[in-house]
Amino acid sequence: MRTISTATPRHPRRWSLALGLVTTCGFLSAPAPAALTTTTINSGTLNLAIPDHTYNGSLGSMTSSAITLPAHTGTITDVNVIVTMAHQHISDLTIKLMGPGSATPITLLNRPGLTLFAPHYDDGTGSGGADAGLANLYPITYDDQAPSTVSSKNMGSGLTAGQVVGDPGNTSPNNYRPNAAGATPGTLANFNNLTLPASTTWTLYVADSNGINYTGTLNAWSLTVVTSEIPEPATMTLLTSFAALALLRRQPQRRRIGL
Repeated sequence: MRTISTATPRHPRRWSLALGLVTTCGFLSAPAPAALTTTTINSGTLNLAIPDHTYNGSLGSMTSSAITLPAHTGTITDVNVIVTMAHQHISDLTIKLMGPGSATPITLLNRPGLTLFAPHYDDGTGSGGADAGLANLYPITYDDQAPSTVSSKNMGSGLTAGQVVGDPGNTSPNNYRPNAAGATPGTLANFNNLTLPASTTWTLYVADSNGINYTGTLNAWSLTVVTSEIPEPATMTLLTSFAALALLRRQPQRRRIGL
């Protein structure tokens, strides 16, 4: 018996196709939350005299104290001021804060309880107003978001001579929202969004406007600044998987025929 090998005809050729699949998955990570940094700088004990009836509307006629805030990254989101001082008659007082980024100060307090008329909002004239005083034992906070919600223009409202603002015994608050009441305008929010790439100087000014022999002292003050660091941006992570794409040629099949 003969065996004859025959090949399958070469035409048409047989090919097989292997397909691959490419898959890409993306994962978006949430941006990092802004990091808040709170810095408080204290003046230390000052005991600066506040002379009677010296204010004429100029910064030069005011008692002043400066403190230095170190450099920060990020931007300012909040500023608060605490003032510790003694004075017999708060309606004599004007208090201002000069910070970076401005040639004029903002006014924290201006003659509370006293009705002022143009053009004498900020020149030291006028008398009357709230009769209460201030004491070193009860520091006063100036905060745009003061929990009491009371304007500094209404400081001492309802109190009488001899009573002290912030004394828990008379239920008067120890925190107030700045009100310029016609003096140099602005609030503590004026400093928001400023950057502090270098150290900055902040100056508190205090003055007495009335000539009835009411004097006082600025004992100390502090500045609290909250800054927000720039958050890390969101990131995309790509995971890619793939299979090969191949075109395979099948070999001819041989058949054996027995004779």
